[in-house]
Amino acid sequence: MIKIFSRIHRIDPYFGGIILGLATTIPYLILDYLYSLILAVNPIPIYSATLVVSHTGIPWDYLFGIIADLSAGSFLGFLLIIIFERTNYRFLRAKCLGSGVILWILHVSIIPKFWEPELLKLMNRPTVYMALINHILWGLAFGIILRWMRKSQE
Repeated sequence: MIKIFSRIHRIDPYFGGIILGLATTIPYLILDYLYSLILAVNPIPIYSATLVVSHTGIPWDYLFGIIADLSAGSFLGFLLIIIFERTNYRFLRAKCLGSGVILWILHVSIIPKFWEPELLKLMNRPTVYMALINHILWGLAFGIILRWMRKSQE
């Protein structure tokens, strides 16, 4: 799998970032769902659905939330590669870890505050904590896989 990502990244690093962002968002959503079962809270796609569509509580909202999160992960992967291509790939894991934390702040605070302020009332402490853990893991996974991809190209 790393070889496939490496080939894509070698041909077009921006598309590689999109694919890697998408690929790292899938385990993010799986972990989020498992946390939600353990902690008996709403998973993040429920809140993402509220940003995309007016939350009505129907199953399609959850699907839209998953699509929104996959799109956001792909977009962040694209943005990270733009930053790395313009600057450098040094301290990759630290940069990606920081990106995960910044994404968490955006995801649970800034975007809801401006886009749908009522959403902040729906979030509880366990949801915010599990989002922090997931965003950190997303950033680390993105950085580690990207580092492996870069090493396999050398």
